[in-house]
Amino acid sequence: MINSNTDENSGNPVFDGWYADPEMHIFEGRYYIYPTTSLPFDQQTFFEVWSSKNMLQWCNEGRILNLADIAWSGNRAAWAPSVCYRNSLYYFYFSAGGGNGIGVATSTSPAGSFTDALGRPLVKEWPHGAQPIDANVFIDDDERAFLYFGHGHAVVVELNDDMVSLKGEFYEMTPESYIEGPFLLKRNGT
Repeated sequence: MINSNTDENSGNPVFDGWYADPEMHIFEGRYYIYPTTSLPFDQQTFFEVWSSKNMLQWCNEGRILNLADIAWSGNRAAWAPSVCYRNSLYYFYFSAGGGNGIGVATSTSPAGSFTDALGRPLVKEWPHGAQPIDANVFIDDDERAFLYFGHGHAVVVELNDDMVSLKGEFYEMTPESYIEGPFLLKRNGT
């Protein structure tokens, strides 16, 4: 583990390195940030996670998923993960190969390591012209789970309760001037 920013203020950036596409969660009483490691595409071959108990000191928990272990990934362009907890497992949705697809991996710990759950992409096609990258998983109050994603176009599809298969159709929901990286939050019922 590498400790970063031990001052009273976390600083900006909150930890050293060159990262993009962060998603933060609170799991098991700790904060976790799951980013993209910003390197040339052919060197973006893994995912890391950072954790903190106070959002001031951050520890790199290490590599949690290596694309070299995922045959369909092309072992490049590990982008924009999204994580959720359900069914006593952590589900890690990730982009691979710069368009090879969105995969899903599982772990019993938010700090990994994660293992490919399917041996193939969860989403390989480009529905409504949406490149299968930049996943965001949203679980609503009624426990329905949805996968949002896309570059060029934004789409959403419902996930089955198993979290590793799709339920129903892809719906396009591309807002004006959209490029990539959909993200959904619910606040005060909206």
